[in-house]
Amino acid sequence: MTAPVDEMIAEVCRLDAEATPGPWQWYGNTKMHSCYLSTVNAGRVFVMQFDRWGFGCAQPTFQWPVGKADGSGTGLMYPLAKLPEEAGPDYEVDYRRDFVGIKHPDARLIAAYRTAAPLLAAEVERLTAELDAERGRREAAEAILDAYEEQWKCVPDDIFFVNRDASVRYEQHRARYGKAGK
Repeated sequence: MTAPVDEMIAEVCRLDAEATPGPWQWYGNTKMHSCYLSTVNAGRVFVMQFDRWGFGCAQPTFQWPVGKADGSGTGLMYPLAKLPEEAGPDYEVDYRRDFVGIKHPDARLIAAYRTAAPLLAAEVERLTAELDAERGRREAAEAILDAYEEQWKCVPDDIFFVNRDASVRYEQHRARYGKAGK
């Protein structure tokens, strides 16, 4: 694998270990105007949902602390603006309220997957092509061996004894005189 792919895999594995264990699935109800991401098992541990933010916006809401596979966690959902500093917005500069990311482990994992998916897919394609090429080389070698075996099926067994003895004498001659034909 290449260095960027190795680094990306390590980063995604680290983020995955910190985030709410999966599998995850989107749930919701159009009549009730609700939409949320939660675990499929473990009693639907909430990963993310959305809350109104002002008159025309929504903000993501996360469980804090992060839910665990056994269903532990506080079960309390905090909107982005009320998350503790270690999980809240990652501000671009301190004196403004513009943020460039969310520090919550689930939010970081979601963002990392979008970057990692194309790299990992390309690596899978590269490894698949390499494997296919290796399989082609192996099949070609097997075909050559099969043809060779087929060719030698008609040769009597006793010829190998003659050839082996001649080969031994030839090697002894080369060892003694340095080259053939002296």
